[in-house]
Amino acid sequence: MVRWRRWGRGGGVIAAIVVAAGTAGAQAPAPVEETPLGVGAPPAAAMPAQPLGPTLTSPYDISLCLCLQRDITKRQATLNERRGAYDQLAGEIGDAQAAIARDRPQVDVNDPAAVARFKLRLDELDAMSARQAQVVLPEYQAAVGTYNQRVAQFTERCSGRVYDPGVTAQVRSNLICRLDQ
Repeated sequence: MVRWRRWGRGGGVIAAIVVAAGTAGAQAPAPVEETPLGVGAPPAAAMPAQPLGPTLTSPYDISLCLCLQRDITKRQATLNERRGAYDQLAGEIGDAQAAIARDRPQVDVNDPAAVARFKLRLDELDAMSARQAQVVLPEYQAAVGTYNQRVAQFTERCSGRVYDPGVTAQVRSNLICRLDQ
């Protein structure tokens, strides 16, 4: 079962299928529970055991599945990094908004220097919000998309399959992965 996730914060919304990829065996990655962005790491949902499919004996197929697993792990790290950057910036924006709301009543409107300092803080908030919407959010969405693409490839070709142990050992000893970007 795959769930759609929707996050909204700072004017942007991310909607994507996100699943967690394991590296052991050939089971399909477990889906991730629906969680709003910025509310900690999403818990992995337990997935019922899938019936095992035919055994993979082709070195090509096994190496492809192993490379897909490796690439999913790499893309998961990128996804986590992008999410961390998004969460951090969203936190900074929230802190800045709270500070501006708290300090707004204390600004002496008759003091041009105080008004200028307050406007500078507003400009900084606008710059952070623009960076979130134009850079950080699209980078995060792209990471989600490429991760989901690899998981779909793995699920289609490798999920529920058993790898021949002898062939897998041979393939692992000489494995070189060059998947398209």
